[in-house]
Order: sequence, then structure tokens, then C-alpha cells
Amino acid sequence: MKWVLSHLTDEVLCASIIEDLEYRFQQDRNIKWSFFRFIRFVFQSVITCFPLLIDKGFGGLAMFKNYIKITFRTIKKQKVYSFINIFGLAIGVGICIVIFLFMEYELGFDSHFHHKENICRVVTHINSPEGMEYEGCTPFPTAAALRNDFSELELATPVYRVSDAMISIDTDRFKETSLLFVNPQFFKFEGTEWILGEPEKSLDDPHSVILTERLALKYFGETEVMGRTLRLDNEFDLHVTGVVTNPPRRTSLPYDMLISWNLLNDYHGARSSLDDKWNFIDGDCLTFIRLPASVDPKYLEERFDAFEKKYMEPLYAEKWSFRLQPLKDIHFNPRYGSYNYVTSRITLFSFAAIGFLILLIACFNFINLTTAQAMKRAREMGMRKVLGAARVQLIRQLLGETSLFTFLAILTAIFLAWGFLPQLNQFLGNNTELRFVPSIGILVFLCSIYFFVSFLNGLYPSFVLSRYRPADALKQKIFSRGKSTYRLRNGLVLIQFIVSQILIVGMLVIAGQMKHLSRMDLGFRKEGMVTVRLPEYEEASCEALRSEWLKNPHIKNISFAWSAPTSRSNFDTPFVYESSGNLVRWQVCVKMCDKRYLDVYEIPLIAGKFFERNAGDESHKQWVVNEEVVRRMGFPDPWEAVGKRVNVNGLDGEIIGVIRDFHVYSLRSEIKPIVFFNFWPGNHNEAQIRMDMVEVRHTMDYIQNVWAAYYPDYLFERAFLDDFLKGLYESESKMLIMIQTASFLAILIGCLGLLGLVSFMVLQRTKEIGIRKVLGATVGSIYVIVSKEFLKWVVIASITAWPVAYLLSSKWLQEFAYRIRLNVGYFIAGGLISLGIALIVLSYQVIRAATANPVDSLRYE
Repeated sequence: MKWVLSHLTDEVLCASIIEDLEYRFQQDRNIKWSFFRFIRFVFQSVITCFPLLIDKGFGGLAMFKNYIKITFRTIKKQKVYSFINIFGLAIGVGICIVIFLFMEYELGFDSHFHHKENICRVVTHINSPEGMEYEGCTPFPTAAALRNDFSELELATPVYRVSDAMISIDTDRFKETSLLFVNPQFFKFEGTEWILGEPEKSLDDPHSVILTERLALKYFGETEVMGRTLRLDNEFDLHVTGVVTNPPRRTSLPYDMLISWNLLNDYHGARSSLDDKWNFIDGDCLTFIRLPASVDPKYLEERFDAFEKKYMEPLYAEKWSFRLQPLKDIHFNPRYGSYNYVTSRITLFSFAAIGFLILLIACFNFINLTTAQAMKRAREMGMRKVLGAARVQLIRQLLGETSLFTFLAILTAIFLAWGFLPQLNQFLGNNTELRFVPSIGILVFLCSIYFFVSFLNGLYPSFVLSRYRPADALKQKIFSRGKSTYRLRNGLVLIQFIVSQILIVGMLVIAGQMKHLSRMDLGFRKEGMVTVRLPEYEEASCEALRSEWLKNPHIKNISFAWSAPTSRSNFDTPFVYESSGNLVRWQVCVKMCDKRYLDVYEIPLIAGKFFERNAGDESHKQWVVNEEVVRRMGFPDPWEAVGKRVNVNGLDGEIIGVIRDFHVYSLRSEIKPIVFFNFWPGNHNEAQIRMDMVEVRHTMDYIQNVWAAYYPDYLFERAFLDDFLKGLYESESKMLIMIQTASFLAILIGCLGLLGLVSFMVLQRTKEIGIRKVLGATVGSIYVIVSKEFLKWVVIASITAWPVAYLLSSKWLQEFAYRIRLNVGYFIAGGLISLGIALIVLSYQVIRAATANPVDSLRYE
């Protein structure tokens, strides 16, 4: 405190103030808590020092008020430039606020877990011929075996998700997508707050269920629901034994209903206990553990090898290995996935970098506009110096004006961000909820932005304007003809257009890739395809349902199958065949269907035959494979594969046909080996309907009415395949929109900066333009003379930005197996767009100056 006061006042007053503060501190001895005494002392010190700080920084409170008054007069006098300055800064700051809120939201995932720093998920690495595969799931018995074999574990619990279930309450039916099967140890991990029930006993009964507050109100209109009954998938009666508060949105384990783990075997209809299945992993079965703080996860991973050999068959123990993934990594690692959506850290910090660059562009724009207006304020600065103002006083005044501009810009940015958040939440989806709630984080961020922007924006203009000699300032002879005068301003505009050019090229590349994906042949018919969920498959009733549907002339064909060619309902399994006396293994994607599947999706058969029956049985196993399987088997002719016996999923059978390749996954992945079979008809849980797109609404009503007559106790669920395929590239579509928005804002702010530089140049060359007109120069020639000075910076910015844009675009395109070629056209188009925008901005100011009356121009100085 003494050091601070010594810099604010003289030695005598400093000693007096310190003595007074010490006396007040001693008088507060009756305050019980020393912490409150300290807070009171700090408060009194701040109150004492604030007037001294104002006096030291601004020459007194009266002078401070005068600076404020002058600033508002300047804003009123120069309305257009003041609006551009404030609005340009507000855009940059507003983007930073939104990005900060987004990052704060994402980085806060899973913060509600107890001892979150010690929680890990057990993940599985699978060594396959195609390379290492990564799964976030484990076999069902993993958690119980870990508890049994590793005494140092505090907790180990399994979690199983059901994302498509029907709940019945009397005659009401609901579709639910967030059901978890858990055991009581789950509540020791997750920070669950109980409204009703006991964590230790609520899941003892296999038919017990715990509802969230949201679901209890949805089903029963109240939370006092203990003992109430609901029905799961028209098969299991569940009794409510507890009600918990709604889990936070920012969680990797979202749920609305918790069901006893003891019911899972019955729910799966497993022939044997799932707790014995070590050679099978389900993507929805996760295992979580909690380690003591003293145990290193690496130490546990080193012992997993013996653990795997103990429980797994040698074939699986050799290829599968367990690893530990920290809880804090789940939301940010797309390699293993999550029950909730996943956000890449690279994406987060890319947005942060874009926000920072746009803020810098806005600051550069402010500096350009401020220095461009220097000529108009030169006489003011000269007069102040003549009247005795020191340079430091002028710097204080100009920094104060900048601070006020920044403050107004931040207020405007807060209102812009607050008004834009509802639309942003809807655009982001994923149940995202960004809220502008006052908190320590946002206040610190806004204060940091305020001081950073005020300092960056005010430092250069204040030093430039305050250094002019009074005589030159009063005559407005303050700008030399040398190129050094414009070096900084030209450099700032150059940086603005480099950033804008990178964003423009990125936007063009993403748009080109999305157009390329939309035009690619997927290998099957996608137009007019509708999938309808079936509660169960029974051949006679499903054939009757099919006949009834086909009575509608707009319905062309129907097949019953596990899923559409491209869907999320895929699973991989081992494919084994003998080649030259050796067993060769790899993973294949399995599809179950009836005999009409190829006709419905118009997939060509190129060798052999397809299934002759809708449903077979395990006594007569037959396989139909795609061309990729034939290539991997080493046969140049597809007919050579027909008749060969292979093992799929542990079952021996004969290949009877080969079909044309098609895409099972999105176009980020290459063609996968695929095997079709028809001897598990119980898995034909979808009707694949091909219809024409005439009177779609009436056709869909007809399909639903017929379906309801056969399955009156179930919910009708349908989906258009086109909509699903578009959803596969939703992240890219959103990225395109965000890049387009960022590009537009960067270009807008960059144009404002260019406008400032043009204004500066036109003001400086006013007399020159008048003389040229007197000597016969045309408007066009003047336009060329003035414009070429700026257009060369746009060309230099484009050439400088292209290598960076190429590297970033190439890295992004590597995520796609099928991608466009980065030819020079994208970069030339980006440069032409920047050049065209610059010409539009230049035209207004330059043509205005070129068409002005030469007499006025010659009188200007």
C-alpha cells in the first residue's frame, strides 16, 4: 500500500494516509473474523486511493469529466466514423463473447462427477488387419471382473444405454432415447441428487426404475410417484422406486430413466448370461472405474495383459487390449465416442483463434479509421499544445476517448451476443444451452477484453496525434509524402485481407466438398426410400402387411431387413476363410435382409444369385458378399468366390452371390467388406419402403394407418433415407455456415478498415486530385491512379494467404476418403472475390473525390 501511495502523492500526505488506515484497522479489532477485517481494510484503501488515481491519471476529476465531454462531442460531430468504429469493434467483441461462452460451456462437461479427476473409462483397442480399431465399450462382465481382481479400485460399475425404447402408461405411449441400465455403484460416481428413494436399495428389485424429475412430471404430472407402474417395450412392468433431479446438460452420461442392471439379461433375451460373454462387445456397454489418488492409471494398464488372458479366449486376448481413458477426455476425444455428442479440442481452439483474429481485424480497423481522421483533429491538437497542454496530457485524453469507445462497443457487443444466443443454441443443437449469465469468468473475460482492446487501439493513434508540432498541426501540414507514413496502416489492411482470404478459400473448399458428396453415387437408390420400424418380425403377418401397403399405387416395393444400406445400425464381426492352407481373418459389416432387398434399393447382382426365401434358418447358412470381400479374398473374377465356404461370426456357410459395392458408412470412410444373410429373421426390424414422391403426405398417412391396424399397441416410427444421409454431414454443413458467417464478418470489418485507409489517402491527395482535373485528367484515370495503390495490397494478401489456406484445407479434406482435388481455381476465385469487394469499397470514396469541384479541392489546404 505504501508503494502505491508513494506513486500517487507526496511523502507527507502518503504518511498521513497510511497512519489513518492503520488506525481504522486497529479500531476494527472487535470484528470476530480476521478475513472480514482484511476485506474491510482493502475496501477502505480502494476508496481512499481512487480519487488520487483519477487525479494522477487524468489531472483531476474535473479534467476527467472534461475528457468525457470532449469524447461525446467528437462522437456527435463525426457520427458516421464513430458508428463505424463502435459497430466494427462491437462485432469483433461480440464474436469473442459468443466463442467464450461456447468454450466455457464445452470445457465444463462432466464437472458434476464426484472425484472426477480419478475417474476413468475402460476402453478397448482391437488389433485388426486393417489397423488398430478403437472402441469406447467393453464386454459385459468387465466391471465385475475388475472389482474382483483389482483390490485397489475404489469403484467399478457397468453402464448400458438403450436409445430407442417405448414406455406405456395405461393407454399413453412415449418414445424414450436416454435409458440407462446401472447398478447402485453408479450413484457413487455421478453427482445425483435424490428427491425420493434411497441409492443403496432403489435398484435391488430387477423390475425397479428410477425416474428423473423431468420424466416424472411428463408421465404423471407430479414427483410423488413412488410405487407407480410403467411398461417397457410392452414386455416388462417396472415399478418406480426413486426420483432424482435432472442430470446436467453437460454430461457424457445423459439419462432420463435408470433401470436395474439385474433386468438386462431378460431385456436382451439372452440365451446365456451376459456376464459370461467375454468374446462380444456392444457399443452401448461402458465400464467406469474410480482409482485412489495415489494409484497411477499406467500401473493398472500394465496389469491388464494378464487380466485379459485370464478371462478371454486366446484369439480375443491376443487381439483385444484394455486401456484407461480419463473422464475429462471423453467429451473431447472422437476416437472412442460418447453417449452424448463429442467436441474436438482442435475445433474449440480453432474457434478461439478465429475469434481472436476477427477481434484483431476490428482493432486494426479502429486504428486505421482513427489515424485517417487525424487531419481533421490536427488543429485541435495544435491548439491544445499552444495553450500549454503537455504531450502526456494529450495521450491521456486520446487513450480516454479510446477507452470510452471500447466501453460503448462492449455494451453493444453484449446486447448483440445476448440477442443472438437463442438462435445460436438452436443452430448448434445437441441440447446445447449457452446463457449469458453474469459470472466471475465472463466478468474477468470482459475486463480483459476491455483493457486489451483499449490499449491496443489507443496506443498508436494517441502517440501519433500527440507528436505533431503545433505550427504544422495548425497549418495541417502533418503528413509527409514518403511511403513510411502509410507503412503501418498498409500493413494492418494487408493482415485484414490475409485473414479474410483464408476464410473465403476455406468457405469455397467446404462448399465444393459438400457439393461433391451430394453428387456421389452411393451404390444404391436413395430417392423415395422410407424406413418404418417393426415391433417384431413374423413372416406371415409381415407379408400380409406388405400386401396391404402395396395396394397404394404410390408404393412401389417393400423389403424387410435389419437396416438400410447406409445407417447407424451396423455391426462388424470376424470373417475367416482358408487361403493356401492358412486361415485369413478380417472384420466385415453384417446385413440381415429378405429376398427383395436388392430390388428395393436397386443394388446390382454381378455374380451368382441372391436369397430365394424371405427367411432361412441356421441349418442352411448362405452368404452374399460385395466386391470388396472378393478383392480381399484375392479373386480377380467375382464368379470365383461363388461356392466358397467361409466362416462369418463363428458360423460356416457358402457364398452364393456377389453384389456391387455400396457405402455402408458416410463418405468419410472407404468401401467396407459386407456380408448379407437371411437366417436370423428375428432381426428384420425395419420395413424398407420405396415410393414415388407424388402425394407424399397422403401416402405416409396410408402407411401409418395400415401399420396401426397391425400394431395398435406400439408407436409408429418412420424416417426418410434422404434426411438421414444429409444428417451424416450435419457437422460439415454447420461448419460451412459458421465459416461463411466468419468470412462475411471478417470481410465487413476489413472493408471498414480499407475505407479508413482510402479516406486517409483521399484527404491527403485532395489538392493533387484537383490539379489533375484542372490539367484534364478524367474520372477514370484518377480512379486508376488512386485505386492501384490499394489493389496491390489485396493481390499481395491473396498470394500470402494461399499457402496457409492450402495447408488448412488439405488437412480438413484428409478426413474424407472421397474428396475433391484442391485445384488452383478455388484460390483464384477467392482472390477475385476479395478484389471485387475491394473495388466496390474503393469506388465510392475515389469516384466521389474524382468528381468533386476542382476549385473546392484547390482551396482545401
